[in-house]
Parts: sequence; C-alpha cells; structure tokens
Amino acid sequence: MPADEYMRRVRPAISALNAFRASLTASLDIDSGGFEYWSGYLDWKTRVLLADYLIQTVGGAAEALTSASLAAVDHKEQAHAENHAVKHAWRALNQSSTQRPWVCCTIR
Repeated sequence: MPADEYMRRVRPAISALNAFRASLTASLDIDSGGFEYWSGYLDWKTRVLLADYLIQTVGGAAEALTSASLAAVDHKEQAHAENHAVKHAWRALNQSSTQRPWVCCTIR
C-alpha cells in the first residue's frame, strides 16, 4: 500500500478547507480586528475571538480528516495482518493434526 494513500483519500476536502482558511485569513481587518464584514455588528474583542476561533476550527477540521484517514488505513492494515495470522494458524493446525479438536462425539 502506498505510504500516502491516506492523504490521497482526503486531499480534495483538505484542499477545500485550506482554501477556505486562506480566504478567511485574507479577509481579516487588521485595523478594527476580526473580519471586515463583521465590523459594526460586534465589539472588536468579540470579533477577534470569533475570527480566531473560526480559523482554528477550519484548520482543526483539516487535521482531523488527515488523522482519521491515517487511522482508517492503519486499522485496515492491522485487521488484514490479524486475519492473515489466524488463517495461517488454523491451516497449520489442520495440517498437523489427524483429529479435529472441535469434534467431541459422533452422531448416530
């Protein structure tokens, strides 16, 4: 499995989130604080806090998607490895024994 498969799966969403985050950052009003289209509605402290919260939330969503995708790929590989080990253990047991251990009696 390619090393960057987990990134390939979420790249479109992450690209969109990063573009949205860049547009949010570009629309910040340095003079009055926060987003320029929010001035006049809220005081400057609230605008700055909400703008920072929104920008960090969008960035956190991109990081969470990357982490979740990596965890899904890791889980898939781990499950495959465990299934492979169990299958080989059963095969070795069946080849080495002449009796089936789970058969305890005969039906008449």
